[in-house]
Amino acid sequence: MQLLYTRLNRATCAQLLRRPDAQLPPAYRPRMARKRHPQARAQTLAGLWLLEQALQHAGLRHMSTATLFIDANDRPCFATGPVFSIAHSEHWVACALVEPDDLASRVGLDLEQYRVMPLARMKRLSLSEDHAAIEHDPARFFDFWCAREATVKATGRVGLKRVRQVRLDDDSTRLDGRRWVLRRLHLADDVAACLVSDRPVTELKTAGPLVP
Repeated sequence: MQLLYTRLNRATCAQLLRRPDAQLPPAYRPRMARKRHPQARAQTLAGLWLLEQALQHAGLRHMSTATLFIDANDRPCFATGPVFSIAHSEHWVACALVEPDDLASRVGLDLEQYRVMPLARMKRLSLSEDHAAIEHDPARFFDFWCAREATVKATGRVGLKRVRQVRLDDDSTRLDGRRWVLRRLHLADDVAACLVSDRPVTELKTAGPLVP
């Protein structure tokens, strides 16, 4: 499995934003038209660029992002091709791609940049079983959220209600009556990252932070 990531700054955002919308995959153009904030546009463009790089690194040069479509859950997918998951938070963007020889057939990736957030909001967005740990160390909120969000992304059906249904263990999660394999990642000290798949990832090829 490939995991590529980048950290956005003023220069990389400017470089990404130079890409004309006409060069984007057709499925992405309505999405980009709805995004007005430059940071949001740069995050989307960075995710697409990382996916293109991942396809190259995986030897899937015959695959083109031009064939992407947006599914019923508003997620970009290939009709026939590798499964992938893109995540972003603040300055960080990452893409996980399932390679042809991987055991896993589903993957979910989430990032959460650590930031100051009111404790009351953290509790409102988390489960009561997490509250004691969050009170002791507020950064744990982002670790918990990341693992749950990655799980629902792996299922292909997202939403806050489903995030609340995820149960966590040390190296696995449970949702929809099944066990999902959880892998916590360390990309940098200021960001939480989790990868969730339906089967164990035997080899994770990580590269980053890359520069667009």
